[in-house]
Amino acid sequence: MIKSFQDMLSAFRARQRCRFALILVLAGFLCYVVAFSVLCMKRYDGFNYGIDLGNMVQAFYSTLDGRILEMTVMGAEYNASRLTGHIELLYLLLVPIFAVFRHAYTLLILQTVALGLGGIAVFYLADHLLRDTWTSATLAFAYWLYPYLATSNFCDFRADAFMVVPHIMAWYFLARKQDRLFWIAIAAGMLAKEYAFAFNALLALVIWRDHKRKAVVLLGLAAAQIWLFTPLVHIMAGAGRLKPILEEQTRHYLGFDSLSSFGAHALELGRSFRYVSTILVLLLIFNVALFRFRSGLVLIIPLFAVLTLTQLRDSAPFFGGHHQTILIAPLFITLVEGVRRMRPAHRLRYVLLGVLLPAAAVTLLYPRTTLGGLIAEMTYRS
Repeated sequence: MIKSFQDMLSAFRARQRCRFALILVLAGFLCYVVAFSVLCMKRYDGFNYGIDLGNMVQAFYSTLDGRILEMTVMGAEYNASRLTGHIELLYLLLVPIFAVFRHAYTLLILQTVALGLGGIAVFYLADHLLRDTWTSATLAFAYWLYPYLATSNFCDFRADAFMVVPHIMAWYFLARKQDRLFWIAIAAGMLAKEYAFAFNALLALVIWRDHKRKAVVLLGLAAAQIWLFTPLVHIMAGAGRLKPILEEQTRHYLGFDSLSSFGAHALELGRSFRYVSTILVLLLIFNVALFRFRSGLVLIIPLFAVLTLTQLRDSAPFFGGHHQTILIAPLFITLVEGVRRMRPAHRLRYVLLGVLLPAAAVTLLYPRTTLGGLIAEMTYRS
């Protein structure tokens, strides 16, 4: 009788801890959304956004007038649908919201909510795999403090932000063996942007051994998105001629057309490791937990190499730009899986000291991150 009562009491306490952790995560999500929405609106009021946000506001207004995502083409004397350059069909689902609140604020807040929801997705993924509520909650806060997240949030308005949650949830549904929801998540990522083909192809390689049939379908979807869906939408939107997206991505992202120029980029990549920012990113990405899930590195290393070359081509600060957004979901998927392979008694301490604190320190204190730069400006004294 006493043992039964003790078991009931333990179960009740466990539910209470779980409920409190969930409330804490939801509070963190609300704080993130409110704080970054206000910061984004302040940046907009201070004329700190570029032409991309203006083009997107124009595209949404044009859609309300019956011209699907039409905007002014930079360097040209005509307008064209944004679908001639990027396949961002998910925007069409956001048009009804914009129709009610017709302001750039609406797009900035929607982007903030989309990125903020990634923390809740990380929490549910970790809670399912780890069965450790507090470690899962800590990983969610590490997500919100990850340096690249703020960069993505402040980088105008981009469809990349809407890929993060579908990609995290795809792994969650895969782990729960919910096939229908898994494919819905994959489809949502593909609707967000054509770059999702890279995630699908790499995910196929990671799951090949245990889910061969799904892997084959993912590879087929990646190929179809490159050579069929994307060119077809380009043509239907008025692009005028067929442009295989793979060729365009190679030229745009890597910036090379020959092996000799690729060699020059590879040499420059080696030199770039001198920079402090690169080392800090590597310390955050290549840590103990990630190496415990070696298969997950297949998701990270190719994307990280491409994004590094992109930064070199654009001469952009390493924490600048929006291209790195596609790396966020693979990173946290691999991180959660790595933590799962640790001893349960060590997980929370590792996530606190090895993930959350370094992420917070770099994000808030390092002046080349977005938030670190803002804090440095506010505290600067001439």
